[in-house]
Amino acid sequence: MPGWQYDHPPPNPASVMTMGDPRRLTRFLIESEQRVVAHCQAVLSRGDIDQRERDRLVSVLREATMRLQRLSSVAA
Repeated sequence: MPGWQYDHPPPNPASVMTMGDPRRLTRFLIESEQRVVAHCQAVLSRGDIDQRERDRLVSVLREATMRLQRLSSVAA
């Protein structure tokens, strides 16, 4: 397994919230994207990954950041 790979499954949204509350779902999604951003930043800061993995992580980080911005504007 590559060093940057997330090594445990994300929480199941259905197990942590009722699906009837869209605000809770939005908060859950925001927290999930924040975890993705933090993980990507932590791995990228290590500097011990090859260029192909770095490019992939930068792409994932960029997409997660954009989703986080959209979710945050919805939550506001």
